[in-house]
Amino acid sequence: MTSATGATAIARSTGRARLMLASAWIAVTLAVAWALFHSALQAVDQTASKHAEALRGTLADRAMLSDAVIEGLAAALRIGPGADPSATRDYAESILARYPHIYLLGAARVIPHAERADLESGIHAGGVAPSGLRYFDYQGDRRWHPVPDKALYYPMLMVEPESDATRAILGLDLDAVPLFRPALRQAYASDGPVMVGPFEMTTGQRAIALVRTVCAKGSDRCENGDGLGMASHVAVLAVLAEAIIDCGGLAANGYSCAVWVDDGTVPRNPETLLAEQPAAYDGSRVERWLLPRTEHRLAISGTSQPLNLEVSRQLTRDAINFQGILALLLLSGAGLAIALRLQARHERSEQARADTYRALREERASLEHRVQERTAELSEINTALERENRARQGAEDALRRKGMQLRLLARRLMDAQEQERRTLARELHDDIGQTLTALRTHAQLIRQQHRSPDHPCARSASTIFDLAGALYDSAHRIMRRLRPRALDELGPVEALQACIDAAGLEAMGIEVHTELRGQLEDLDDAVTVAVYRLLQEALTNVVRHADARSVRVEVARDAAGIPSLGYPEGDSLRLRVEDDGQGMPEQALDKDRLGLLGAQERVEALGGRFLVERSAAGGVLLRAEIPLNRRLSR
Repeated sequence: MTSATGATAIARSTGRARLMLASAWIAVTLAVAWALFHSALQAVDQTASKHAEALRGTLADRAMLSDAVIEGLAAALRIGPGADPSATRDYAESILARYPHIYLLGAARVIPHAERADLESGIHAGGVAPSGLRYFDYQGDRRWHPVPDKALYYPMLMVEPESDATRAILGLDLDAVPLFRPALRQAYASDGPVMVGPFEMTTGQRAIALVRTVCAKGSDRCENGDGLGMASHVAVLAVLAEAIIDCGGLAANGYSCAVWVDDGTVPRNPETLLAEQPAAYDGSRVERWLLPRTEHRLAISGTSQPLNLEVSRQLTRDAINFQGILALLLLSGAGLAIALRLQARHERSEQARADTYRALREERASLEHRVQERTAELSEINTALERENRARQGAEDALRRKGMQLRLLARRLMDAQEQERRTLARELHDDIGQTLTALRTHAQLIRQQHRSPDHPCARSASTIFDLAGALYDSAHRIMRRLRPRALDELGPVEALQACIDAAGLEAMGIEVHTELRGQLEDLDDAVTVAVYRLLQEALTNVVRHADARSVRVEVARDAAGIPSLGYPEGDSLRLRVEDDGQGMPEQALDKDRLGLLGAQERVEALGGRFLVERSAAGGVLLRAEIPLNRRLSR
């Protein structure tokens, strides 16, 4: 009776253990499967985000380019003598040839009512617009209508490129078009480009347009308080919606993209849609129902065109690693089977407790056998560990050799970088410097020809003269940062002293103690450049962060060697820069980490050592030690 009761208790305990084991295994399996699914979703979302950022950059560049182009056209119209000057047309032709996404550039002239009859006679005689002044109702019946009498007219008298489709808008009165009239008022008020659209052109193509009023000569602003003003011309630019951005490559990879004008409505107004490219495959109905969709919406700001961009992708079965999930399930099932089998073995062991005495004797014999096997296994493990130790030593030797090769490569890269900086500084000096000098000379000649300071040419020449001077100074600062002249024109000692003087420490009230010892004149170029750059970085950090009263600079060459680096004897170069400031704060250390890392790489490429630590005075101590007779120069 007691034996039956014990068997029943063992069976109940066994059932509970199997249920808990199966439940835990299922929970772990589902968690890992969800992690794989989430990883796939996150990868798709990150890729969509990268594509959206890239497309936003392209869209923003084109929007800013359109603003710059219409400003240039307005400037050409302001300088030109009439509505169709050759300079304006040449500018339009060059812009259209360079930027194919711009559909057309045009100009309208502001005509008072008294000149309407003469204008219509002229355009009739020239065959520009046989029907006279007219307007097109883009949002209504989409038909041409005659322009009623009014105070001012804004007829299109120049358009590029000239084709049947574009010549059709010659004689179009912009102010009579309901779509363009509010934009003209806004352009008067803002004195800048204003967007019109989106709308369908007379050809049926969807587009947006920019209009920019051009003030009459002698007027700083065109607006006169009643919505109209003193403009002489209106510059017009049109971009086809299909040319604003190309999403064809993304669509082939399963991404959908859309561009629309932001008019403040939520959700998006279908009438503001400019371009839309659906994905070549946007998922099946089941995938759209079961799987999520990632969307990224970005706004384009800083231009006259308030555009929005959306890039989205439907997660499909192709993006999910079903093979990995299936493999996980198979491994999970196999692991569960093994665990259940182990549990069954444990259960049989519990059932065999009744025959303990006999089992102990058998276990003793089995234990001795296992001890022998274990001894043999330990012997094999020991042998394997010895082989592994020898292999590890070989790998460490190979790693050391690889480190030496990497330092040699780093030095060669830094030599190439210095050579490239030297070449670039020389080209900046020879080409840009001479060009800017010539530009300033011509600007001065123009300013001398127009003595009146209020003359437009004199003002433009003065602006060009000042801008060329500022650009010349910027170019010189860039040349000094690329390749200080002291490295090429002075010896090592004079170059290092020039670097200390250029830091401007004494001008900031910082006392400088300089000590240059040993034979420093015969240092090769690589060592001189490394020490110069390191000293430059150290003094820059003192100026930025130290708040020091004094700084000590020591550069010494001696024959003591560097035992800590494996060079017990031979020439070596030591650099110490120590200040008594407040030390380097953690945020400053993070900000200048790249500069310190570059200095460390230069020193280590020469086989040396670089340290940054707190000085005895509480400031920062920067130390560098470079062996001179055992560098990785070959």
